[in-house]
Amino acid sequence: MSLNKIIFPLVLFFIGICLFIFSITGDQNSLFKLGAGIILITSIVIFLSSAGIFTKGIRMVIALALGAACVLLSYLDYNSIQEPLKFKNEKEARFAQITQRLKDIREAQKGYKNVHKKYASTFDSLIAFIDTGKVPVIKASGTIPDGMNESEAIKKGYYKKEILQVDAKENIFNQKYMDTRNTKYALRIDSLEYIPTTNAEKFEMKTGTVEKNNVDVPTLEVIAPNQRIFSNWKSHFYANLAHRKFGSSTDPLLNGNWE
Repeated sequence: MSLNKIIFPLVLFFIGICLFIFSITGDQNSLFKLGAGIILITSIVIFLSSAGIFTKGIRMVIALALGAACVLLSYLDYNSIQEPLKFKNEKEARFAQITQRLKDIREAQKGYKNVHKKYASTFDSLIAFIDTGKVPVIKASGTIPDGMNESEAIKKGYYKKEILQVDAKENIFNQKYMDTRNTKYALRIDSLEYIPTTNAEKFEMKTGTVEKNNVDVPTLEVIAPNQRIFSNWKSHFYANLAHRKFGSSTDPLLNGNWE
């Protein structure tokens, strides 16, 4: 066997070895390792074919097998690039809907707390309040003349204040709030507890109290766990992704982690 016939398989074998070593030391994915392995196998097959060890029929079978392996590797490599992009787009679309639902829950809980001085511990009680509850609203009429305080103006009939009971839904989801909503996603009171884009998965809601300046202050935390949002995806896609949520069990603030 001439030197010219073994130079190419030897160079290919050396490249395959280098790539395989790099795939291990460089912590490359399994597709990279598979590609390095195919290069190694190809170099060995070419060397043995050059030595006349394989018959023409065997060489044809091996060539077809290696060709199929290359096609499969190309497909898997394409998917490995496309899947993260697909997940990113799907994540953004799902988070947009979930964020709006969390804002709706937060607004409803603020209205509940204004009346009951605590947050609703269940979605059933929260939804019942929205549907049938009443919220006290102060209606003022008249004017307070210069040089007169409010009490004097009320006593002399210049100014009047009365407390009205209005529907909770009308008060909570008033026009001012509705103008801030994303109109792509409908307000669905009866579905507040369900995480949008999932198969009836539910939010986690935790209520409690925390002491601030010797006073017990209500707390609220509502979470959309990633494993429920992305149940159709492998966990490595969202392993380092923060759950969509607002509020805290240790702080009375109701900030959302998207803000």
